[in-house]
Amino acid sequence: MAERTMMPDVSAFTDIDTEELVGRARGMREAIQADAIEAEQRGTYSPELHQAFLDAGFYSILQPQKYGGLELGLVAQHRTILELARADAGIAWCLALGTHHTLPLVAHYPEQTAAWAFRDGAVISPHSLQKSGTASPVEGGYRVSVRSGYNSGAPYSTHSMLNARIDSGPREGEVIVCLIPREDYTILDDWGGRRTMALGATGSNTIEVSNAFVPSERTAIWNWLDSAFADGTPGYRSTGNPLYLGNVNAVYSGSLAALMLGAAYSALDAFEELLATKPRHTAPIVLRAEHRDGLRQYAQVRRLLDSAQAVLISTGRDYEHLNRAAAAGESVSATDHYSLGNRVYSVIDMAWQAAELMFHSSSSGVARTGHPIQRALLAIQMQRPQAYDNMEFFGFEFARRHFGVSFPEVEQASIGSSSGA
Repeated sequence: MAERTMMPDVSAFTDIDTEELVGRARGMREAIQADAIEAEQRGTYSPELHQAFLDAGFYSILQPQKYGGLELGLVAQHRTILELARADAGIAWCLALGTHHTLPLVAHYPEQTAAWAFRDGAVISPHSLQKSGTASPVEGGYRVSVRSGYNSGAPYSTHSMLNARIDSGPREGEVIVCLIPREDYTILDDWGGRRTMALGATGSNTIEVSNAFVPSERTAIWNWLDSAFADGTPGYRSTGNPLYLGNVNAVYSGSLAALMLGAAYSALDAFEELLATKPRHTAPIVLRAEHRDGLRQYAQVRRLLDSAQAVLISTGRDYEHLNRAAAAGESVSATDHYSLGNRVYSVIDMAWQAAELMFHSSSSGVARTGHPIQRALLAIQMQRPQAYDNMEFFGFEFARRHFGVSFPEVEQASIGSSSGA
């Protein structure tokens, strides 16, 4: 029998604090763009931008007020990241994937662990989902060794979340997420330096941990995709805010969608200018914006991008609604959250379609290195392999859970990431 999928609320969302954050992000566009090329080589953004992001509150959007944060929701996070990505997707990626893990940190670790993590202010913690480490039980916790790639946000990280499999004892084979402070891991110099076709500024470095002691209270069970946590979480109990119930389907995938959509919008700015200033090559020789073809192309691009933005914002809003419903005792399942994860990948798909349309509807000049349309297309193309794999995963998991179908070969499966979600 098919499992019921809860239809989320779609009521309007307004928040003046969110508008202020988006305005601050928009006001930094020139500064971000000025650092973009060097950031590609460096592997991350400059210390000056890092301080500006701290001062603007971008690291604290999802941080609880009790720990000095703004405690805003997923809509504020997604809208701010989208605006930053409109300036540069790589820089925004490094920021977004270093900070959205605040939500599961607060949700799933004990209150004393969260207080410890935020004792010095904002937490910046990558979480690559690769199960690449081992955790050996010892008195009071585990000895953890991990070599984990694609830890986006690593260069300015204060902590790292690393998945490790328990290698002995009664919980042998179980995957846990270890919260490790900066002094206990090494960041390898294997990102930036033109090693990738695009997104060199994402700070997606490899992290190594060698036989570090991790107390039990700084570990959490890795089930963040597969439950609606209707019985509550440490974060919900300590803050009273359902935002911290802790399913991450719409959180992790939503950030990637906001980044790719922002990249596509950055191409739109250049595409509009091209249509308004560049004439056609064939008769009639008029500006492209004065010909039916140019107008049709622009309308199609806007249809894709504006629809994608509506889906992204509604997904963030519906995530918050699902958590409020669960906290109120309504029936909410992991299937409901998988439906959000499945939905948000349509944003990435539409962003790709729009960027591809703008590229092949423009002149050959847009293929030059550094052109905004070229940079946007390369950024989105680089993320496509990760998007393809994870789109398949979310769609499959949503559909099989909806219909109550079991496949033994996927019962123990969990999402993997080649981009450090």
